[in-house]
Amino acid sequence: MRRRGVIFKDFKSVDTTGSTTTDIIKALDVINSNLKLVLEILADLRVNTSEDPKKQEKEDKK
Repeated sequence: MRRRGVIFKDFKSVDTTGSTTTDIIKALDVINSNLKLVLEILADLRVNTSEDPKKQEKEDKK
């Protein structure tokens, strides 16, 4: 799992001053890469915080 400080340093800022098609495409690429980082964070959190359902069933039966 990544450390929080490292993750947020990977985020890139989006420059919205340009109005050409190329600038828009570049901005969308940056947004896309940031969304990929967010998905990685969520996946790490889900894997590291989810409980084993079989373990819970065994405890419920006792």
